[in-house]
Formats: sequence, structure tokens, C-alpha cells
Amino acid sequence: MGCHLREGGLWINRLLTDWERDRLDELRNDVPLGKLARKTKGKGPIAKHYREQYDELRALRECGVTGYIPFEDYF
Repeated sequence: MGCHLREGGLWINRLLTDWERDRLDELRNDVPLGKLARKTKGKGPIAKHYREQYDELRALRECGVTGYIPFEDYF
């Protein structure tokens, strides 16, 4: 963890705007959202969203799409 904070933290801070860093901090500290994600254990709205995104990405790959495919984030 220490290496990620030391190395990755410096790298990611150069890419993000102040607003994006503040938003990530808000999400990281959102206790009710974290509890919701743990409580549903893969059956809640977050898991459903990412399962749908995965299915769409897999379908695109089967159609021959290569390279990076952007996807819709839940937050």
C-alpha cells in the first residue's frame, strides 16, 4: 500500500483536476455507499451495473472489436 501511495499517488495526481481529486475523496469517504456495496454482496445496483457493462464489452469483443473499449462508470 505504501508504494502505491508513494508512486501511484504522485502519478495520478498529475492526471486529475482538483475537482476530480475532491470527488474521489468524497466517494472514498462515503460510508453509506460502501455499506450498501458490501451488504448486497454482488446483488445490488452497483454489481448489476458492472455485470451489464461486462456483457456489453464481451459482446463487442466477440464482434471483433480490439483495443481499449470505454465503458460507463457507475459513479
